[in-house]
Amino acid sequence: MAPSGKQALQYVGTHKFDLIVVDAVSMRTSGMRICRMVKQSFPDVPMIHIQSEAYRDDAKIADVTLYSPLTA
Repeated sequence: MAPSGKQALQYVGTHKFDLIVVDAVSMRTSGMRICRMVKQSFPDVPMIHIQSEAYRDDAKIADVTLYSPLTA
């Protein structure tokens, strides 16, 4: 887990992942810029983007986009 997009990119660059989850809600951001940077650097790693309904955007960068609040 990384507290910022910059730190996340550094961490992802030194480890191998099967899945990347961008929890933009926790970071209080749309997460779009972070998702773009991660996807450019690691296009083959699946990504889940958790985004606030307030930032809803039709641009699909992640493989799956979930909107908060999440319900079971």
